[in-house]
Amino acid sequence: MMLTPTIVVSADSDNHAAYFAIRLGGGWYTDDESLPGIRLENPSQFPFPHFAFGKNINDHWGVELDIDYIETNVQVLGLTGPGSSPRLGEYATWNVLGQVRYRYAMYKGRFVPYLIGGLGVGIGEFNDRNRNFESFAFDGPLETTFIGAFGGGIEYYVTPNMAIDIEAKYVGGFETDVKLNGVKQDMNLEHILLSGGLRIYFTDEHPAFAAPVGAPKDSSERPAYIVLRTGGSLFLNADKAAPTINIADDVVLLDWSAAVGYNISRNWGVELAAEMYETTLSSPGFGNVAEYSVWNILGLIRWRYPMMADRFVPYLIGGAGVAYSNVNDPRKPYTQFPINVNTESGAVFSAGGGGDYFFAENVSMNVELRYVDSFNTKVDVGADSFKLDDSVLFLGAGLRIHF
Repeated sequence: MMLTPTIVVSADSDNHAAYFAIRLGGGWYTDDESLPGIRLENPSQFPFPHFAFGKNINDHWGVELDIDYIETNVQVLGLTGPGSSPRLGEYATWNVLGQVRYRYAMYKGRFVPYLIGGLGVGIGEFNDRNRNFESFAFDGPLETTFIGAFGGGIEYYVTPNMAIDIEAKYVGGFETDVKLNGVKQDMNLEHILLSGGLRIYFTDEHPAFAAPVGAPKDSSERPAYIVLRTGGSLFLNADKAAPTINIADDVVLLDWSAAVGYNISRNWGVELAAEMYETTLSSPGFGNVAEYSVWNILGLIRWRYPMMADRFVPYLIGGAGVAYSNVNDPRKPYTQFPINVNTESGAVFSAGGGGDYFFAENVSMNVELRYVDSFNTKVDVGADSFKLDDSVLFLGAGLRIHF
């Protein structure tokens, strides 16, 4: 009996439960040189978001709607320019898939390997062309195509209603029409996706845990948390910048923000937050001349006041840190508008407030509005330097997940 394996196979208790998954990851293109003289940079760029909404039908089978996004650089081989393979622009792809999921729960359902497969639509588009290579005849307008996918993953429950998730998936049949030297051709965008994140179940119990998830409330039993948000920013002084260079898009949508934090007491807590927003720089007579991104890393203090049986939690938040600004992706040839690609850093201060509404003891919907007073960035145009005011109102919405 002592030599008997201790692995116990059991259905995970989320039978018939709906869930929401959020992951970060990237892709590897299986044929990155499908067009002559063109290369897709491998792997794809920064970790990009992946989402899924699903439901477990029985002990093993489930269905889900999966949405994946990745973006990479399009490089031109053998063309003279900065670097061995100059960047011509960016290519973005979306996968929208209806998938079937087969699970095989182990260790009382806490450890769950699974297989996935499905069909859907792939969307691709070339964007952010580098104007230093404007004469290179390449174009890739928005295109859609039918795709298929298969793969697998592993989830491990950390609470009765939440699991850490790692997933690998092959996406096949992904081809879009592009024009190269005036001739329409197929670009092969088949890729392997690798991502990791969280799967949040709308259920209260799990056989591997002695106690179910408690009533929705701000609970002192789970003081540590992470925050995942997206939202927008409003540049407050875009029209007060230097006349030669200014911020073109004062309203920016689909920024992101993330934080890790700890509730020290019922009212006080601390947080380390990071956020990014990106806009466009313009110049009179030249139009848009470059992209401009800002990254903030902030140490914050949070004061909250739980209400409505601790289910609704308004709060105030404020702190300081360091900001990084980056001028990138020039839109005009350097000989026409000599803006320099550069990164600046300086101090940043932020203050504001928000609110959480708990739909489980350990998960809440979150909205936060903060004023961000950043340093004045130096932008170089040829031999001249100009200052930009980076101050914004940042509005984000998402999830606060407690552990």
